[in-house]
Amino acid sequence: MIRPIALVQAQPWFVGSAHQPISSCFGSGGAFGIGFDMGVVTALIDSGIPVDKGPMLGTSAGAWTAASVAAGLTWDELLDIPEGFERTDEPVRVIELTSSLFGDLHDARVTGMAIQLPFGRRTALSGEDHALADVVAASSSPPKFAHPHKIGGRRYIDAGITRCTSADRAESAHVLVVVTPMTGRVVGPFGRVCEGITRFEIEQWRIRTGGDVLFIRPNADIASFVADGGIDALLDVEAGRRVFEPAYELGLQCAEEFLESHPKEAEEFELLRSAPAT
Repeated sequence: MIRPIALVQAQPWFVGSAHQPISSCFGSGGAFGIGFDMGVVTALIDSGIPVDKGPMLGTSAGAWTAASVAAGLTWDELLDIPEGFERTDEPVRVIELTSSLFGDLHDARVTGMAIQLPFGRRTALSGEDHALADVVAASSSPPKFAHPHKIGGRRYIDAGITRCTSADRAESAHVLVVVTPMTGRVVGPFGRVCEGITRFEIEQWRIRTGGDVLFIRPNADIASFVADGGIDALLDVEAGRRVFEPAYELGLQCAEEFLESHPKEAEEFELLRSAPAT
């Protein structure tokens, strides 16, 4: 059974300072990843863990999720993405899809991770400085399947090809929520490698900030949706549709366990949820 992970409490000697209650990190995973991320995140918000009230860092599918939450889009609305979302034999320009959803919306809560060409530098793109459509397009343009996305003359590609989450780059907070579709039994050995990297990133974040972590990944039943299909299965839009409901149930379970075992954080989240919007 998948359990949330609570790491050690903050100590005064830590380099970082966790001033805000919550920060989030959503991982990559194609259409399957969007469905998983959206299912878990929707459940967390419904359960009283206000990921929408803090900074959200997304990679590829995770950038879609963070931007959708910021824009107030539901999963059903996201499923109404134009038919261009369906895979073709030719590379697509993801900006054509993201522009239709997010327009010129900016939101400082959202950051997308992308790889800047030609040197392959992992780069964080803020939704305060760039339109969400650009942030998501840059973060989810995988080689072969999509053209690199240009922002200000610089070219970017999907950061998920090297780092599934970039949890080490998440903002400091009392609690970091990490939702990562590409771990464990998902697509075999690749999923296990991604999980190892993600756990290392989480440890780096913990050392830097001293915060606690709620880590949610697919259980065996959810992983079975794409276990034998490789990368093609992750890109199957139908897999994204099917995974939302079980991911939602998993999110409810993990939220209940975390809030029950962390009464102080539960109280802090309740205050954050009831605070007036700024």
